[in-house]
This record gives sequence, C-alpha cells and structure tokens, in this order.
Amino acid sequence: MLGLLLFATFIFASGTSSLDCGECNVESCPQECQPRVQDPCGCCEEGICARNEGESCSPTEPCGDELFCDTSIGWGVCICKGDNRPVCGHDGITYKSVCDLNMKTNAGVKKMGACDMPPLIVTAPSNQQLQIGQPLTLDCEVKGQPVPSVEWHFSGTQSQSRVLPGDDEMTAVQLRGGPESLMITSWLQIVSMRESDEGVYTCIAKNIHGEIQAQALVLRSNKGK
Repeated sequence: MLGLLLFATFIFASGTSSLDCGECNVESCPQECQPRVQDPCGCCEEGICARNEGESCSPTEPCGDELFCDTSIGWGVCICKGDNRPVCGHDGITYKSVCDLNMKTNAGVKKMGACDMPPLIVTAPSNQQLQIGQPLTLDCEVKGQPVPSVEWHFSGTQSQSRVLPGDDEMTAVQLRGGPESLMITSWLQIVSMRESDEGVYTCIAKNIHGEIQAQALVLRSNKGK
C-alpha cells in the first residue's frame, strides 16, 4: 500500500472498480521512485510510484507504462501488455520484456529481441582422471546472440589435433538448446576410455561476434592396477 490517500477505498467486482478519494495528505507523496504515474486522485502533483509487473494493483496503486491491472482472479495484478519477448535496451542489456526494461532503466528500447553478444562459456568441461574402460562424458554450456555453434577438438599424446567425433564409432557429440534462452549445451561422450583418448579436449564456441574456448585435461588413472 502506498499510503498516499486517507480513507481511500477500492472495490473489485466483476472486473469493475470504484475509487473514493478522501482527504489529500501531500506530506505522504513519494519523494523518489521509478517509474512514476499520474496520481488518480490528483493529490500528488509529481505523480505516485507505479506498480511493477507481477505486483498487486488497485485504483490508488496503478500499474506503470505498458502494464495493465488484471482483476480476473479477484484482486489486481500488474500484467505486461502485448508479448513478453526479450528486448535490447540502448544500454546494451537484454531485458525479459519492454515492461522489465521500463521497470529497471530509462534507456529505452534499441530493438526487439536480445542484444547481440559474443560467445560466453557458461559451464566449461572439467578435468577428469579415468581408468581404461570407463565411460567419458564432457559437457560445455555456451551463450551468445546469435546462438553460437559448438565444436570439440582433441589433442592427444599419440595423435595430432583433430575435430571430434570424426569417424570414431566410440565417440559421439550431442547438442541441445538451453537450458536458458540464447544458450546451447554440447556433450562429448566416449563409450570406453582408451589409452589413445588421454589428452586435451577443447570446447570451441563461435558466432559472428567472436570465438571462445575452454579446455579439459583427461588422464588415465592407475587406480586398481
């Protein structure tokens, strides 16, 4: 509750609302807030604090720009108008929606959709030490706009660097989108560890804005021998 108006009442019924503005208390008008909207009761000349997406709303607690007060569930909740596609702000940051951008900044919308960004490795493959015959799995999560492509390269002690999986029936590479927007996850799997599989595995992510890589060292373990 904003507490801006004394004796203010609000009633939600069948999608309608009524507003009873009592005595104005100018001293209770907010000094700082973002965003602001016009005071529906005309008490605060500089406006009152707008309610943000997902917050409760009422005739005396109106929603901000690009939001409307949905009372279909029996009480008011601020809902974003239009679609909820990501947008790119003039500050170079991607926001969940126009409403999310307006709530957090005055930067304005640069374009619909996510901001362009070079690849970023969110989760890098980890070093492993395995016994001969054990299965090997390495994973690599990357993010970027456009969504990057992913390659696996291998450099072993007994061979030159090569792109995986190649023609090796023991090796597989899998891809799927996610787990978040603009992300892709890749797995490298070797059914059974061999001596020739010992070496450095490199996850390489690329898009039109750049390239990034992360490495994992896989070694044989002498445990049990």
